[in-house]
Amino acid sequence: MVAVTDMNGSSITTISPRGLLTENGAISADGRYVAFDVLKGGDVNIWVAESNGASLRQLTNGNVDEKSTFSPDGRWVFYQHWSEGKMHLFKIPFAGGEPVQVSNLQMGNPSFSHRGDRILVQYYDDKSSEWKVGIISAADGKLLQTADISPADQGFPMFSPDDKDLIYGETHNSVTNLWKKPVSGGEGTQFTHFTSEQIFNSVVTPDGKLVMARGHIQADAILLRNFR
Repeated sequence: MVAVTDMNGSSITTISPRGLLTENGAISADGRYVAFDVLKGGDVNIWVAESNGASLRQLTNGNVDEKSTFSPDGRWVFYQHWSEGKMHLFKIPFAGGEPVQVSNLQMGNPSFSHRGDRILVQYYDDKSSEWKVGIISAADGKLLQTADISPADQGFPMFSPDDKDLIYGETHNSVTNLWKKPVSGGEGTQFTHFTSEQIFNSVVTPDGKLVMARGHIQADAILLRNFR
């Protein structure tokens, strides 16, 4: 389910179409619109709606289009598109139209800088045969630099409010804290100091607030005897 709430959680509006699996919600910078993934008829596509649930419509028509984000001006929706086992970054006008491939590199999971000139992506480095975190130009999709952050160990980062740092998580002994590292390079600095729980997701709002989802995973081991 995808829902929209205000910052104090006092009002919750369900956006997702009834009876369909939905996930990966994204909201436009002005808060007026929402984009999200919908599984329907075996295909995953991007749908959009107003943040009050009105004007719900399907935006893309691929086999697997997912993990969307809005451009800061709200004119484009960027998303990752899967085809023949490969992932590429596409964009499509919010008003509807033909999708445009952003780069020839395998990449996805787009996240804009607050100025809107750069996009954080996860991309596949053919030379090392590894998935890495990169920064591309929002104007032409050119890879500008590789970030010294491991997606496997530190998760996917986000830009700080001033776009000068990358914020990412590190988990030690089942406790997650947030760190920041200059985009220009250098050592990371821890800036949250939680002593318990994990951080599952976090986001920086357009006005510079840091919002995160924290908690823990509880699992039990079950012993089965004489199993046949």
